[in-house]
Amino acid sequence: MKDAIQSRAVYIKNWQILEQAATLFASGTMTNEDKIIFMDEMTRLYLESKKEQKKMVEKMNRFAFLLARKEG
Repeated sequence: MKDAIQSRAVYIKNWQILEQAATLFASGTMTNEDKIIFMDEMTRLYLESKKEQKKMVEKMNRFAFLLARKEG
């Protein structure tokens, strides 16, 4: 249940970020250079997040393997 709540919270937060970005782009106040800088930063954050997630999954898999070895 806790995972489902956390997943829902992340989904809502991501949706809010997308709405804010869309509003910012639609406002017409950003130059093309600003848009490129914004998108580059969002891409960097996304890739960094994926990298951290991969590290976390690898740690969890190692822990599960060691735990299974210990119990077996």
